[in-house]
Amino acid sequence: MELAEIALATRICKSNQSDGKLQEPETILLELLSSNSDSSVIAAARSILNEHRLKSDSTAHKGVEIGTLLRKGVEIVSDRYEVSAPLVLNAADFGDPQNRLRLFIVGVHRKFGVEFTLKESGSTSATPIAAGQALGDLPDVDCFAFLQHSDELPSQYLCVPNNDFARSMRLEYISSDDKSIPRVDWNPFIVNGCKITAHTPAVRQRYASLPEGGYDRISRRAKLARDKSAPTVRAGTKPDKGSHTAARPIHYEYCRMTTVREGARLMGYPDWMIFHHTNWHGYLLVGNGVPRGLATAIARRLLELLNAKVDRE
Repeated sequence: MELAEIALATRICKSNQSDGKLQEPETILLELLSSNSDSSVIAAARSILNEHRLKSDSTAHKGVEIGTLLRKGVEIVSDRYEVSAPLVLNAADFGDPQNRLRLFIVGVHRKFGVEFTLKESGSTSATPIAAGQALGDLPDVDCFAFLQHSDELPSQYLCVPNNDFARSMRLEYISSDDKSIPRVDWNPFIVNGCKITAHTPAVRQRYASLPEGGYDRISRRAKLARDKSAPTVRAGTKPDKGSHTAARPIHYEYCRMTTVREGARLMGYPDWMIFHHTNWHGYLLVGNGVPRGLATAIARRLLELLNAKVDRE
């Protein structure tokens, strides 16, 4: 069989060379199956064709390669749901100050008779949001000794925001289509998630000497660039590593890691959101979330589809 497959591969190459036009291997294999070729060659053609079809069927959904496990999951729900083609979306394209690529597959129940599509970004900004715009109104927590033990910063110490993104985080600017509702226990005079992380003088010196956008190989942390979107905000280590170390980036201006609140800003989370007072736990909540702008765009599109269904009925 192996010799027959080698001979078959040679035949396919020769066929393409002689014609001057490239033919799909599947087309040539199908022609061989209906020809009077040697039985071993026909058996090899059938084997290769079956393997090709099996591979194609098991790793693609609506023309997009997704892998066998994900494809199996799609098959399980496809009898009840119209499952969208896989979408790889970047949060930065939807008004979030972070480059965060994530895969989305959306299923809509077949009774609605619609399929989820998302053709355009949901960004409300003409240009990407930079880290400096997201964090510029938050002061250096190292200036407040009480933040060594507390994570709550009185809002009177916040700087004046100079852009709509920062103003929306502070609830000083609310878009007409903003459907979010502040927590009932939110205290507008306090911003939490501002606890200091202690660094040794050597670490501070290393962070200070690192250029914006650079990478510290010892701590394996990226340093933010104030004029660019932040890199992906991560939740932290896996359980087998203790789950206590969140991969927080280094602040672009201050020689320290970002606070939980600064990480929340990079996710587009407003200041009324409250996080755990322990730094690693709070950043775990932040890094495991979905950036606000991206999540809002998907939710709005789903609402449009559902409303269209109601209107038709």
